[in-house]
Amino acid sequence: MSAEPRAGTGCEERAAPSFVPAPGVRAGTSLGGAAFRSALPADWSDPLDTPGEGEALAPSGHGLILLAIDDFAAIGGFLGEDVAVALAYAAEERLWPALPEGAGSWPAGRGEFAIVLPDITPEGLLALARQLQARLAQTPLLAPSGEVQLTASAGCALAVPSRLRHLGESANRALAAARRRGRGRAEIVPAAADRREDILRTAQRLLAASALALDFQPILPLGSPARPIGADAGLERRPPLYTECLIRMPAAPGTPPLPAAAFLPGLLAAGEARAVDRYVLERALDHLQESPRLRLGINVAAETLNDADWHSLLAAAARAPSPPTERLVVEIAAATLAEDPVTTGVFAERVRRSGAALAIDNYVPGALDQPLLESLRPDVVKAAIRRGASTPLLKPLLTLAARRDMTVVATRLETSEAIDEARAMGMSFGQGIALAAPAQALPDASTPAIRSVRERALRYGSASR
Repeated sequence: MSAEPRAGTGCEERAAPSFVPAPGVRAGTSLGGAAFRSALPADWSDPLDTPGEGEALAPSGHGLILLAIDDFAAIGGFLGEDVAVALAYAAEERLWPALPEGAGSWPAGRGEFAIVLPDITPEGLLALARQLQARLAQTPLLAPSGEVQLTASAGCALAVPSRLRHLGESANRALAAARRRGRGRAEIVPAAADRREDILRTAQRLLAASALALDFQPILPLGSPARPIGADAGLERRPPLYTECLIRMPAAPGTPPLPAAAFLPGLLAAGEARAVDRYVLERALDHLQESPRLRLGINVAAETLNDADWHSLLAAAARAPSPPTERLVVEIAAATLAEDPVTTGVFAERVRRSGAALAIDNYVPGALDQPLLESLRPDVVKAAIRRGASTPLLKPLLTLAARRDMTVVATRLETSEAIDEARAMGMSFGQGIALAAPAQALPDASTPAIRSVRERALRYGSASR
C-alpha cells in the first residue's frame, strides 16, 4: 500500500510501516493459486502431499494469519469507497507495528491483510491474531460522518512442510468459519487440501434426495429501554415478527450441520439455485401447514425470479382453503433488485398475488435508489447496523418506512450495543446472535404485525397500490 494520505477522506493516517520480510520469505499479492506461492520459502520444492499429514494441528510450522475488516463492503456502501480505503490504510498503520520480528506482511485484498510467520506454534499464531484484532478495535477511527469502530475477523492456518501448498486456501476457510460465528472472531485450522468438491457432491446428493436440513432464526421485537432485551424481558415468550429459514447440510452423527456458507456457494455455482429455492419453499410450506400460528421467511436467488416451477408451487399453496402463503415472507436481496428491477418487480407482484409478504434483504444505503425501493413497495426491509454510521445513513429509509407502512428490521445484531443503537433509531424488530442464534427448533407462533396482501387490499383498496 502507498503511505500517501488520501485527501478529502477525513481519516487520520500516518506513514504505513514498510514490508518486513521473514527470513526466506518473499512478498506476495494474492492468497490464491500461483500468486500465493511467492509467499512461500524461497527453497520450497513443492513436495508430494503426504496422506494423513496436516489433518491435526502440528506442534509448530509455517503460519499464516488472514485478517479481514468486518463488513468492509458495507462500510464502502455506507461511507463511500474513498473513506473505506482510507480506513483500511489507517487500520494497516495501526497493525503493522505490532508484528513480531521476522514476520512477513502484505495487503491481501479489499480490507484484508496477510501475515506469514515461519516456525510458530498454534498457540502463538492464534495469540498474535487476537492481539492484532484487539489492537485494531482498541479505539474508533474518525471518518467524516463520525467515529467508526472497526473490528476484524481472523483466519489462521498452520502448515507442516508437506502441506505448505494448502496454507492460503486453509486460512481462507478458517476466515470464513470465523465470520460465520460473528464479528471479531478468530479460527485456526491445520493446512489441508480443499474439500469443497467433496462437499459439493454430497450437497447435490442430499438436495436430490430432499435431505438437506433447515435451521430457523427469529426476527424478534427489540423492546424498549423500560423493557430491555434479556431473560427478565421474557424474550423466549415474545413472538417473532417471522422466522427465517436457513438451509443446512447434515454432517456426521454427533456433529452440527454445515452452515450455508460451507456448501451453498458451490451449489449456486453449479447451477442448483432454482432447485435449492424450490426445496426450501416446499419445506417452509409444509411447516406452515402444520403450524397455523407460524410465519416463516425464505430467501430466493436471482435465478428463481422467473422459475415457473417455483411459482407453480407458490400458486398451488395460495389456492388452499387456508393459504399458508399468507404467513410466508419472501426475501429478495437488494442487489438483485438493483441489477434487474423489471424482473424483480414482476416477481414481487406475483408473490403479492399469492398472499405472501415481500422483504428486501441486505439493504445498503446508496446501493439502491429510494424511488426504486418505493416502487417495489416491500413489507419489510432488512438493514445491517454499523456502530456510529447507521443513524444518519438509514434515516431516509426509516422516513420512507413510516410513510409507506414498511417494517425495518435491524440485522447483524451481535452485541447489546448494536441492539441499543437500533432501538434508539426507532426500529422495532431485529435479527442476530445477540437476540437469538439459529436453531433447529421452531417458535410456536409469530406476531400478527405483517399484513397479508388481502388485508392490505382492504386498507388501500388495491393489492398493488
